[in-house]
Amino acid sequence: MRFKIFDHTADIGIIGFGKTEEEAFANTAFGMFSILADLEDVKKDEKIEIAVSGADKEELLVNMLSELLYWQTTKGYIFSEFFVEFFGSCVKVLCLGEKISQHHKLKAEIKTVTYHFIKIEKKEDGWETRVIFDV
Repeated sequence: MRFKIFDHTADIGIIGFGKTEEEAFANTAFGMFSILADLEDVKKDEKIEIAVSGADKEELLVNMLSELLYWQTTKGYIFSEFFVEFFGSCVKVLCLGEKISQHHKLKAEIKTVTYHFIKIEKKEDGWETRVIFDV
């Protein structure tokens, strides 16, 4: 399982899973975009690389997801695959996807990524992230 969606009051959350912390971050991004649209029809024709910094891993996760959300809302991209690398206090993400067009099935709108109940945790079988989105 890559991620799990959970409801939280008027918001929605994602728990991302991964064998590595990078994979958990990537699966959290995939989960966020699965809230936004049906990802089965998304072609991986365009590669976009983003980089963000943060004081800690929680801030890196929020900043990464916020930047990806910015690319969706203002630049019109939808991504369906993510490759994450950590570099000290920075994270780089290679995103594969395409511009949103009429053939995409958009589902919901995310207003912002929150710090509410955010968690990044090493488990026995890998890593787990938790983040809540204001919808």
